[in-house]
Amino acid sequence: MISEGEKEEIKSLLKVGRKRTLSFGVCLGEEPEETVFVMHRRTLPRIMGQQARAEGNTARIAKGLMEVDGRVVKLCCEGKVPMGLAKNLKKYLKLLKMTMTVQIVDEVAPLTDDTEEEEPEPAVEAAEVQDEAVEAAPDTPDVPPEQAHYEALAAPMASQIEGLKSDDDPKAKKLVAIWDLAVKRADTGDYKTAIKALTSVSEHL
Repeated sequence: MISEGEKEEIKSLLKVGRKRTLSFGVCLGEEPEETVFVMHRRTLPRIMGQQARAEGNTARIAKGLMEVDGRVVKLCCEGKVPMGLAKNLKKYLKLLKMTMTVQIVDEVAPLTDDTEEEEPEPAVEAAEVQDEAVEAAPDTPDVPPEQAHYEALAAPMASQIEGLKSDDDPKAKKLVAIWDLAVKRADTGDYKTAIKALTSVSEHL
């Protein structure tokens, strides 16, 4: 069952996608309503793919960059593209009462860290409005130090964590759970907690 909060978040970010490139992660569900579709303005596609996998229930994962052109969602995937991605995601969006076409493309514009202030859409939640305000501040660095620290810690660990996900050892399961927590915290902007979680993971890898 797709929650109202999830519906509003996806609709809001798709509106943002009409103005700028987003990173995305998708975990295709056995049924369209079980699909997980996450997006972000700056987080690396690899991290978005990991988040989608953590929240989903299959191994059919896609990640990359995307943009929205009218009613067309254009996905530029990194790595293997799961079969039925466009068709499944179209059905998922239809459940949100969004009639969109999904296309797999070879290229979209790169992610940007511009400081141009964007007028928030009416449906954007308070957290999203705050995010836009931070982008608009002329003296704010493009990538906050805590975010850069988090991404530097996460990058070398990602492949090791992927290997642990198929390990039945309780210690491995615990490390994967802490990793998933770090990804979720980072997605909400709580990089301080995410860094602490990753530091704990790195000490046991």
